[in-house]
Amino acid sequence: MNISNAVEVVAQMLQHNLNLPKNSSDAAYLIPMLWSLPGEGKTTAVCDLADSLQWDIRTVIVAQYDAGELGGFPVIDRENEQYVRYAPFFMKGFDKKKPTILFLDEMPQAGTANLNVCAQLINERRIGEHILPDNVFVVAAGNPMSARAGTTQLPSHLKDRLTHLDIETDHVAFREYALQNNFAPEVTSFINDRPEYLQKFDANQNACPSPRSWERVNSILELNLDLGLSRGTLMGQIGEAAVTDFFGYMRMYNELPDVLNEIFPNPESAVIPDAPDVLYALCSNMSHKVTAETAEALVTYIRRFTNKEFAAFCIRETIARSPELKKSKAISSWVVTDGRDLLL
Repeated sequence: MNISNAVEVVAQMLQHNLNLPKNSSDAAYLIPMLWSLPGEGKTTAVCDLADSLQWDIRTVIVAQYDAGELGGFPVIDRENEQYVRYAPFFMKGFDKKKPTILFLDEMPQAGTANLNVCAQLINERRIGEHILPDNVFVVAAGNPMSARAGTTQLPSHLKDRLTHLDIETDHVAFREYALQNNFAPEVTSFINDRPEYLQKFDANQNACPSPRSWERVNSILELNLDLGLSRGTLMGQIGEAAVTDFFGYMRMYNELPDVLNEIFPNPESAVIPDAPDVLYALCSNMSHKVTAETAEALVTYIRRFTNKEFAAFCIRETIARSPELKKSKAISSWVVTDGRDLLL
């Protein structure tokens, strides 16, 4: 499943847990465990889910603590000649009126002792005598052994207590995220044309492409570095092979017709590229630059396309970047006429 599918499943699981009666058995609770290669956006996705649900979220990076911290420090009770364990820092202070996600991030990157503490928390909703409130629900995430990210094999009893959701790279889901967050059109267009470069994980390299790496590429492009510095910096983010192909694509991208000075002022006569990769890049560029004032010009231009799939691609990108443009008279008219079948 892709990251969007996984978030949908997690949301349904959380709602299921929230609706359980207070006396429900431990096994009635569903505990999702998100697995993926590094950089797929698991942490961001869970945080965004909490925002969309209007829940609180408390994140515990399990690998950053030792087992004593997670289990609660022992304190001597001299009066009763015994010791008691104080509650771990993440088990107290919840808002009783608001549901909360207790997010155990990087759980497989922790040692076995830590994982054994997590096992009780996941299965029994407690650590020792300290019990989770009824409105707090656990979600976990981490990288698999194949990622060589300091991963510990999960003990069998812990694996049995989780619902494992394997996340696969999906360039369509990434592009939707990138458009919604106004990534540079060079990035979204390149990934659309070269989806194999979205994730090329290599544990032996310092830098390789991943969804997270491409988000940082977008930030690096905003620095407006000169060509040499930009290439060297991007190489340190996505590796040499990806940078070489990306810069080749950028050279083609920089030779596109001028959207603001050629296409939008002259939509009925402006040149339409023949090469599919060039036309894809141009559509991404137009979707980034169109406004309510130039929407009619955009629609006039794309209606001249021989292959109407490119027109549909352009409108999808435009609406994803700027949802308010769906209300534009020109775009809404295209959607119900030309795009009626293309956008299904």
